Amino acid sequence: MNKVKIIYFTLLIALTIIIGCNGNNQMDINSKINEISFLESSVSARKFIETNEFIDVDIHKSKPSTASMSDNDIAKLKAAVYRFYKTVKVENGQYNTSLISARQIKTSTSLYESLYENLLEMNRNIETLSKNKEEVEIPEITDTYLESLLD
Repeated sequence: MNKVKIIYFTLLIALTIIIGCNGNNQMDINSKINEISFLESSVSARKFIETNEFIDVDIHKSKPSTASMSDNDIAKLKAAVYRFYKTVKVENGQYNTSLISARQIKTSTSLYESLYENLLEMNRNIETLSKNKEEVEIPEITDTYLESLLD
């Protein structure tokens, strides 16, 4: 397993699982988005980045996990995560993006909203841990991590 993936998403998965969320559906989506960086696919996500193809993956239909997704959908989802998180920066102890619409990263509105809600959920979890006086280290989204999604 790639060390970069472990470093970045161990915190994100832990934050999502430790704190939880209001609904099981959103928890399922958060888990899927965090899990996607660990999945292998015979289709390269780089293909969708290089062609700038519109991406629409129904993350809601893949229940109970991403294990039921096709290699093509896994690659598309990785490309969507790449496009979204390429815009994410850590500012004032929170993850922030300058994106305001799905159109900017050529994804469906549903997929964009799932990625954005995941980001907000991570920030809520960081805030909760901080309020509880727990030390929270927030890793930057690096080019190394982003490239690891495309391999």
